[in-house]
Amino acid sequence: MSAHECTRFKTNPLKFARDVCINLQGAGGMVAAGGFNANNAYSPCWFDLEPWSSSLFSSATQVILKPQTGMGAGLLQGYYVPYISYQSVASTNLDHIDMVLLDGVPKALPAYTMVFTGGQNGCSLLMLKGGAADTVSFVHYPNSDGKKRGYPLLRQVGKTAADILLAIDFDMYGEEGNPNAASFFFYDGSKWVGVTQPQVQGAISMSQMRPSMSINRNKPARFITQAGGGVIV
Repeated sequence: MSAHECTRFKTNPLKFARDVCINLQGAGGMVAAGGFNANNAYSPCWFDLEPWSSSLFSSATQVILKPQTGMGAGLLQGYYVPYISYQSVASTNLDHIDMVLLDGVPKALPAYTMVFTGGQNGCSLLMLKGGAADTVSFVHYPNSDGKKRGYPLLRQVGKTAADILLAIDFDMYGEEGNPNAASFFFYDGSKWVGVTQPQVQGAISMSQMRPSMSINRNKPARFITQAGGGVIV
């Protein structure tokens, strides 16, 4: 069933984001089985889209993104850029952690066509100019006021707001009382596309060890490219 959901996503990421809730909760800061560390960037990384609940009769309506460092049959292959909390990147104490930049991704015809990250709840997911010619980079920028302040924390990864090519910010997905979203980038064969799926957080499942999420039907999933964007229909 997981392979089925991965195939659905790979066939049409936009339609998948419109129809299926992608639960990214619970990954931040954990070292999972197989050595995956959610505070590191990976190139490549492998991803399962595990159904929240099993059914023999229909496709899933909610899936859990489960990254891993090892190959596996039917898994999605892509890049991973971590979410590092604002408390960690802003701290001047010993617990300080710099933001992590995923750099050196080809702007055209990349080896892997998907970039995943942790869940958003006010932060920004950015695609920026890469460190070398004809490349791009990605960073998960913490804190919802980063945009209005000109993204000052980009200094930690050697970038500025002038380097931003695509930005998925809180005002694109969030609303009062519902700050959560699942966002990702994918390469459609000719260009990079940013996608955000606004979500509503539900109750915590003890069996899944994370909250259930659902698509925010009052704020439809959106996409963005360097040529424009809009609602996914």
